[in-house]
Amino acid sequence: MHGGDGVGYMALLKACPERQAGLVLLMNTGRAHSARSVIGRAAMRLLLGEDESKLPAPPLAEAERLTGRYHTNFWGYIADLTTIDGAPQIEVVSGGLLAAADRPSTLSKAGDGRYLANEGFFDGFELAFSFGPDGRATSFAGGVYPFRFDRVGDVPPPDVIDEDADVTGGWRGTAESPLGSVPLTLAIVTDGATISALSAHDAPVEAFFSERGRVEGHFEVSLPSLGEFTVFLRLHAAGGMLRGSAIAQGAFGESSMPVELERAS
Repeated sequence: MHGGDGVGYMALLKACPERQAGLVLLMNTGRAHSARSVIGRAAMRLLLGEDESKLPAPPLAEAERLTGRYHTNFWGYIADLTTIDGAPQIEVVSGGLLAAADRPSTLSKAGDGRYLANEGFFDGFELAFSFGPDGRATSFAGGVYPFRFDRVGDVPPPDVIDEDADVTGGWRGTAESPLGSVPLTLAIVTDGATISALSAHDAPVEAFFSERGRVEGHFEVSLPSLGEFTVFLRLHAAGGMLRGSAIAQGAFGESSMPVELERAS
């Protein structure tokens, strides 16, 4: 099975054998996952004469038992499922090498344990949930490949940023990438920073910004078989550490990687 993603092109195959309907979508552009889902879903709706707007939202009690943080071991995706005004929404917060979605996916009830995703990363796909003895969701499967996500706990509260923190000095830790944990060291001075990670060795952090406990900037890395990437740092001080994301953008797609750094001794 393949998701139809490539450098400079995309493809999609959808089929409904019981209705003898299907379509093939070929696109001469890459990193257009949201557009591909929207076009494919709209075309299938026309073929089948269906109106997805009639699908109901699940009751609040049912939506609440879906909530939590989910991990998959395929490309390191992390997804948070919450309820907003009683409606379940799921958002991929890190991982992968696909183009990032600009909004969460809202779930409509499609059947027993099955939910149709609207917009966002899972747009147009059906997510099938499994449940434990207590009635709470333990995992779900679905998406472009499809993925399997296992629930690992509740959605953690957001960090409280220490806006008075002095972030100058040396830091070390890891970025959790789709290829595994990547060691990372960061040296911050008053007017700039250097970083070492993968092919970057004491490389300058371009467009460096550090203010009120926040650290931002970008640097370049090269990965065998994957090409050149620009990595954007979006970090903040919390609990004596620097946390946040390293967002790698390349020809194939985009990966948001969790970063956690501690003071270097």
